[in-house]
Amino acid sequence: MIIDRRNFFKLSALASGAVAGAFSSPLAAKEDMKSDMNMPQTHNFTSSSKLRGRMFFQKDIDFENLSSACQRIWPKDSTPGAKELGVPYFIDNQLASGYGFNATLYMQGPFFEGTPQQGLQSPLNRRDMMLLGLEGLEQNAQKLYHKSFYNLSDGQQDEILKSCEQDKIQIDGLGSALFFSLLFEMTMAGVFSDPIYQGNENKIAWRLAGFPGAQMSYAEYITRDKYKPIEPMGISDM
Repeated sequence: MIIDRRNFFKLSALASGAVAGAFSSPLAAKEDMKSDMNMPQTHNFTSSSKLRGRMFFQKDIDFENLSSACQRIWPKDSTPGAKELGVPYFIDNQLASGYGFNATLYMQGPFFEGTPQQGLQSPLNRRDMMLLGLEGLEQNAQKLYHKSFYNLSDGQQDEILKSCEQDKIQIDGLGSALFFSLLFEMTMAGVFSDPIYQGNENKIAWRLAGFPGAQMSYAEYITRDKYKPIEPMGISDM
């Protein structure tokens, strides 16, 4: 959804930045990515035994709705989706940190609507934005289908998220497109984070992208005549 993964890997090289794409076919885009990276179509991924815990979300329904929304942005196919990669816990932990409080951003007024180049122009911190946005998803799910967002079908969830991205959903105190932008950015950050931050389980996304992670040195690789994938390393591997 809202992601052309082929272009994401080609243009961003895992760096932070704007990712443009269409909502039309997330699963097809994921298959394109694997084809580009010459990855096999099936994998035997195993989950680590690390224990995860929530640090920010107090209501189960908020966390369940977040998990379902993340899963539609990075869905499961022959490779793990956002849930399996631990992305909801990554987001939870980040919102509990200074990042969730906008600790490094100037947060004094006045607050006027600015241009996209001017960045966030809101008195709300990321924690507040996420909670308001998830409440908006739940209210719209109940209004349209009389069910919680996480209990809806994939298609129904996509319909609500599309409307949210297009700023067509009413969320008290927050533009739905702004919420969706935050949700999308944090989901992608969780997919490709170092596993020490609770996302990117077993460095699966790094392997799919051919990203080596935090290598100490490339000296033993630079004289090779042929390319050979490098087993990625995370911070905890050092």
